[in-house]
Amino acid sequence: VQTCALPISDSKGDKGNLLNQLVDIISSIFTPFLGAMAGAGVLKGFLTLAVTLNWLAADSGVYTVLYAIADGLFTYLPVMLAFTAAKKFRTNEFLAVSLAMALVHPNITALAGQTLSFLGLPVIIGASAYTSSVIPIILAVFLQSYVERFFKKVIPSFLQIICVPLAVFLIMAPLTFIVVG
Repeated sequence: VQTCALPISDSKGDKGNLLNQLVDIISSIFTPFLGAMAGAGVLKGFLTLAVTLNWLAADSGVYTVLYAIADGLFTYLPVMLAFTAAKKFRTNEFLAVSLAMALVHPNITALAGQTLSFLGLPVIIGASAYTSSVIPIILAVFLQSYVERFFKKVIPSFLQIICVPLAVFLIMAPLTFIVVG
């Protein structure tokens, strides 16, 4: 008998206590891109040092190009997290990445610090929107794994290629923005 219904581990047998499961989830989600994250962080540090020491102008082409790669990973962190979380929670990576892209879409980031209405329900967009956020997308992908499995059970197989993604989007996008985010 499995002690936890969470789809969080590929290994068989005892999954350990809740703390061990959480550590396993976090490490499984972050480990695949730790090298890229470390490289981007070091590059951001070098760029800050180069500007501070007047080796490089913040408005130069060199700075702009290098800063784009250094900051891009952190700006679009939810997209990277969505992919690795989807692998961990055994759900469709492309649906998860699409959900993350909605979180960091320019139309959403332009609304940072504002509230909008979705079918009469308030959607509060945080001060920095969802760029660089971690918890909302991990929770959203976790929930997506259940929503997707449910629709795969109730939608006939010949309709699943279109109807499952559509159903997941229609449920998870509002749920993510209204509840999880």
